[in-house]
This record gives sequence, C-alpha cells and structure tokens, in this order.
Amino acid sequence: SSPADDTFNEGAALFKQETIESYRAALNKFNQALELYQNENDRQGEADCYMIIGRIYGRLRDSKKAFEYYSQAFDIYRGSKNYEGEA
Repeated sequence: SSPADDTFNEGAALFKQETIESYRAALNKFNQALELYQNENDRQGEADCYMIIGRIYGRLRDSKKAFEYYSQAFDIYRGSKNYEGEA
C-alpha cells in the first residue's frame, strides 16, 4: 500500500469512531491523503477522499461543504466512467 492509502485508512478508522473529535481528526487525515493522491495523479483515490470528506461534513451538519465535496467526487467518477461511487 502507498502512503496515501495508509493515511486514508487512518482517516477511515477515525471516521468509524463517530464522535465530533474523531470526525475532525479524520478530516485532517483525509485532506492529507487527498494531497498525496493528487501528487500521485490517482484520480480514484482523490475521488474517494472527496466523497468521504463530503460524508464527514454531512455528519457535522455542514451541508454546503458536503455538497461541494460530493460534487468534486462525482465529477471525477463521471470523468473516469466509474459510476460505482454514484450509488
């Protein structure tokens, strides 16, 4: 696994704790993973980060930011013809 994948997995573990504090810590991890995926030109990883960051903002009741991140994820999924993320 890559450093981006490891960082993503750390964020996922925090996300599963389902507390405000863990969501904020997870946001930090997913933003780090997003940057690493962008540096690797890994569009799937990037889209997955945008999707879960959107989910976190939704859980934090920030629907505007959630929508912004979901939109970015959907744009990548559509561009790569990967509709799995559009469930």
